[in-house]
Amino acid sequence: MQTIATPPSQCTNAEIDAFVELVLAGGEVRAAGLTERIKQAQSLIFLKEEDQILGVAALKRPNANYRL
Repeated sequence: MQTIATPPSQCTNAEIDAFVELVLAGGEVRAAGLTERIKQAQSLIFLKEEDQILGVAALKRPNANYRL
């Protein structure tokens, strides 16, 4: 297994799409605007085995309204 951390700007469209799909599968995040929020993250983390993405995480940059 391999853990890869990379800025969203260096991810392929397929990687971003897979990230969105896995996040939505968890059922805890609103779909509206998700792709844009993912692209604004500091770093995206992928847990991969061979070419399959098994898990994802993100180091976010929350907007000012999110911080209370």
